[in-house]
Amino acid sequence: MFIAVFIDMVGVGIAFPVLPVLVGAYTSSRAAQAYWNLDLSVAYGLMQFLCAPMLGRDQRPLRTASRSDCRDHRIGHPLFF
Repeated sequence: MFIAVFIDMVGVGIAFPVLPVLVGAYTSSRAAQAYWNLDLSVAYGLMQFLCAPMLGRDQRPLRTASRSDCRDHRIGHPLFF
């Protein structure tokens, strides 16, 4: 789960600082820039919220396999058992 959160934060760290510059290149006024910046920020968050269950659906088999591997070799963190 740490890696998923890390990748999400890297995406936010890349997208949001660059977003005003990109929006400013395609708009003529500051009001339009503020509107599109807000609109794209809300769309980013909404898509994260809606698509997270679809992305997390395939993680269960991977977690199960990794936990069984840890149990077989008697290694791993106690929280996983």
